[in-house]
Amino acid sequence: MSLQQQSSIDHTFPSATGLRLAMSILTGTAFVRLWWDFGPLPALAPLALIAGAGVGYSWKAPRWTVCGLIVYCASPIALPRLAVVVVGLAAAGWLTTLRPDHLPRWLLHLVPGIVALTVYILTLSPGLLPSDGGEFQTVAATWGAAHPPGYPLYTMLAGLFSRLIPIRTFAWRVNVFSALVGASSVSLVSHMVDRETGKVWAGWLSGLLLMVSGSFWMTATQAAVRPFTVLCTALMLDAALDYRRRVKLDQPVKWTLFRFGLTAGLSVTHHGSLLFIGSVFALAIVAADLKAWRKWPVAIGAALIGSLSWLYVLLRQPDILASATPWSAFWEYVLAKGFSSEAFSLASAADLRERWWVVSEIFRLQWPVWVFAVVGVALVVAFIRDRWLAVLITVSVVLHVFVSVTYKAPQPEDYAQPAYLMLALLVGWLLGHVKKMEWSVVLGAITTASILFSFGDGWITMRRLASVEEARETALQTLDQTPEGAEILATWHRITPLWYLQQVEHLRPDVEIEYVVVEAGDESVMDAWMREIEESLAEDPAVVVTQQFPQTYRFLPYTIEDQRISASLPPVSEDAESLADFAPYSLIDDPDNALPETAAAGQSIEMTLTWEIPEPVEFGSLSTFIHIGADGQPPLAQVDLQIQAPVIENSPAQVKVVYPLTIPPTMPPGEWSIFAGAYTPDGSIPAPDGQPRLKIGTLTVAPAEYPLPTQHPLRIRFPGAVLRGWDYDQTRPDAAILYLHWILDGQETLYQVTVSDGADQPLSTADAQADQDGYWTSMHVIPRDIAAGGVQVSMMDRSVDIPAARQDDHYVIFGNLAVLTDWEITDQEDQLDTAFTWLPIGASYDEYAVNLRVQGDGWAQDTNFLPVSGQLPSIKWLYERPVTSRQTLELDTGSASTQVSFSFYDIYTMETVFVGDTKLTEGGTGVNVYP
Repeated sequence: MSLQQQSSIDHTFPSATGLRLAMSILTGTAFVRLWWDFGPLPALAPLALIAGAGVGYSWKAPRWTVCGLIVYCASPIALPRLAVVVVGLAAAGWLTTLRPDHLPRWLLHLVPGIVALTVYILTLSPGLLPSDGGEFQTVAATWGAAHPPGYPLYTMLAGLFSRLIPIRTFAWRVNVFSALVGASSVSLVSHMVDRETGKVWAGWLSGLLLMVSGSFWMTATQAAVRPFTVLCTALMLDAALDYRRRVKLDQPVKWTLFRFGLTAGLSVTHHGSLLFIGSVFALAIVAADLKAWRKWPVAIGAALIGSLSWLYVLLRQPDILASATPWSAFWEYVLAKGFSSEAFSLASAADLRERWWVVSEIFRLQWPVWVFAVVGVALVVAFIRDRWLAVLITVSVVLHVFVSVTYKAPQPEDYAQPAYLMLALLVGWLLGHVKKMEWSVVLGAITTASILFSFGDGWITMRRLASVEEARETALQTLDQTPEGAEILATWHRITPLWYLQQVEHLRPDVEIEYVVVEAGDESVMDAWMREIEESLAEDPAVVVTQQFPQTYRFLPYTIEDQRISASLPPVSEDAESLADFAPYSLIDDPDNALPETAAAGQSIEMTLTWEIPEPVEFGSLSTFIHIGADGQPPLAQVDLQIQAPVIENSPAQVKVVYPLTIPPTMPPGEWSIFAGAYTPDGSIPAPDGQPRLKIGTLTVAPAEYPLPTQHPLRIRFPGAVLRGWDYDQTRPDAAILYLHWILDGQETLYQVTVSDGADQPLSTADAQADQDGYWTSMHVIPRDIAAGGVQVSMMDRSVDIPAARQDDHYVIFGNLAVLTDWEITDQEDQLDTAFTWLPIGASYDEYAVNLRVQGDGWAQDTNFLPVSGQLPSIKWLYERPVTSRQTLELDTGSASTQVSFSFYDIYTMETVFVGDTKLTEGGTGVNVYP
């Protein structure tokens, strides 16, 4: 070695080492700060320091990507959104320098798939599902055929897979199959991007972007055909891209054509909508090699082989062979001709304008808006560098989304999932083709931050859905209420779990389960259900119904006990003892009615009480209630139900009343009293002690398991708690409400929050008693003028300042469903143009609709509608991901409206979702939003 070379080494070594040490200190400090702000155990911060220092010391260029960590460390307050951005930037800088060439390529492509499978299993639905999911679980277990088009390939593969893993329930295994299929699609996207760009890291980000797509993630944790639809799309696209690559390299293409044809045949037999996107792929293959038409018989023959899966439907659907024209019946079934009138039924010019808003809401549900900015850039670059690919993706996405949103059916966000695959691939293609390192890092940072944001929202949503097997619990309750040999009348949402329990687990074979289909016509939905009930009760003494219309069923001369409707009631048991008299009615001490002892804030529970009725009771003449709260204070949670027992043959009679109750998310943890009572239109019926209600037990409320959304996320540590966000609500005309969102660590027994003005004068206090960790949102009523200047929040020995409230701040909590944050109403006398925005608390297996009541001088009009034109049901909402629903109301009167109120209600039970701030619903059930 020359002296000049030795001198150069001696000169650069200290500089390089010093830079590494500086990077080590910076990243170690950043890791400690991030762990302190967001880690579960602050005591482990030294380990974060060691890990961060190691990462920083070994960090390769570009080192400027860690500069965001300096900005974050300098921030006096922990801001989650800032943390995601700077971590995304640093991660993108690390990924762009990654060169794992020593590992097999196929193994690298499995990495995002393994990550996806792990995430999907951790958030997997625990078992039985309602609606279509319950049907798919049933047919996979019984080798049956689902509703048209039958989904034969999915049914066969799900049934086979579920028999290969004999653990837990069959329903759970079918859910696992969806997770495996979804993870396979993620790996396949990664493979395609890497093959097109030669950048493994671009493939990883592309695959992970698909993984966190809201709708795709949700269906990948449930028994659903949509993940398999995405996999079929990915397989066809992979064959098309591989065909073009082979043509360019002058390699044999016959096997690739066979693979495309076979996949296309299987895809179309799975779902007919893939015919459109498959045709685009086929045309792209033709465009890639116009002289290869002689080889197409190979693809056509392979497609015919793939279509043989239709034979399963012919063999497993006996109604087809039993029909007078089996051939016609077969094609009508597998092509779902019964639904053909719904295809493109929303393609008129007027409908397309409204569909545009639906499309925007669907895509906003999948990823943050930044992703679509990257997609726009990718399209421009693709049209410049690779027009074949740009046209392929553009036409495929536009055509498939058009087919999805013009189909008159709910949940187009699921039908459109192949489009999400195409967009994720396009983003990965751009990341791998950007030549300048700086732009590659910036675009990678945007993509990485979007993945992290989407992961956070999706994780809370899916974990919440996976926390309870709601469909099984509800179906078992329905079966428990059903007398021997009786009939159950059910909606599609509720009948498929009942079918599963009866056909797969062989429960209650004595019960007849009937699916009630209400055809469009002169008969209303309510009248149809009343007719079905009366027909059933003409043959049986009782019938169980899963669809409730209390205001309609009031005209039936029968006794209603929760879901059971009876023509008569059995006599009172001689052993029955009265717990309390609400003369002339009695609350019975029934040992079967065990009250719950504990519940978490935000949790839905049920309480059952038995009332002794000495005489017939018409609907509306007797109401009973349960309150949760403190002695002498207004209830913090309540439910009121009317008793209907118009015919009592053996007087007196006992009526069981089931009270569904959701503990408010803002209810302070601690021990609360349970009260019961009754009242008539003339007033309350006093308890034996002369009070309007009777204490019948206690309920210990624990902190919530899942957080409420917030518009102002942050992280500030207090002794025993973390303030994770705050929100103002200025909906009340006379006061402002400040909501403070806390994470309790369970180390303190008593948590006391004080809100003070600028002069340190206390304005509001809230207490919580908890010996376990969880979430709590404290609610503070403060004067509007003081809120406009900001307030101070104190807990234990620490205080922080909360910024001033704005005049248009809204935060209206609707049960454990959503938070209304904004609305816009334009009154044009003969119509109202409305737009409402809310932050979902999560997805719900129950389905909710919106009620708008418009009132004027001497008139009122109710309008009910499903969110986003019926296209985005509550089962598809994501935590903290905004939903905006627009609705134009044609008014029946020419006079101008004077008031508009907003509310949510359950479409199956017709129960209105309670509002957290009860002052907003005084005199009604909705929140006044106009004027």
